[in-house]
Formats: sequence, structure tokens, C-alpha cells
Amino acid sequence: MFEEAQKRAEYLDNLRAQGQLAGPLHGLPISIKDNFHYKGTQAIIGMFSFMDEVSSESSPLVEILLKLGAVIYVKTNVPQTMMVSSPWIPSDSIF
Repeated sequence: MFEEAQKRAEYLDNLRAQGQLAGPLHGLPISIKDNFHYKGTQAIIGMFSFMDEVSSESSPLVEILLKLGAVIYVKTNVPQTMMVSSPWIPSDSIF
């Protein structure tokens, strides 16, 4: 879990105790996929070559979620094959 998530949750708890809300997603814990940048974390998108790179800013979607009051607490991994695109469709496909 991100250390920032705990701090944000405490901040949102204090805000709520004062009768205020940060937005419609106030305090909702959200996991984002690893292909989204979150400032200060890695976004390796399943590629070993990106392992040492740290995001200097957050993706627009992450910023929107935070503005709506969400708590980004973890990232979930993505398979390396996420980056593979193939024009091949199996012959037994229903498409």
C-alpha cells in the first residue's frame, strides 16, 4: 500500500469529521493498473526495461480520481503481453 494513501485517508477522515466532503468519491479506495502514472511510483507496464523509472507526474485519470476524493492505495500489475497487437483472429472465433 502506498504511504500517501494512509496520509490521504487520515486527511479525508478529518475533513469528514468537520462535516465536509472532498467529492463524490470521498474516501473510496481505488486500485489503478500499472500502466497509469502515479507521481513517485513506477509505471513499468509489464516491461522489465522500465523497472527503474519513477513517474514525475500523475496521469490525467489519476488526477481526476483524486479531485473527486478517491484514495489511490495500490497498483495492480499488467501482463507483458498487454503491449502485443495481433491482426490474427482464430478461425473458430464468434466474431
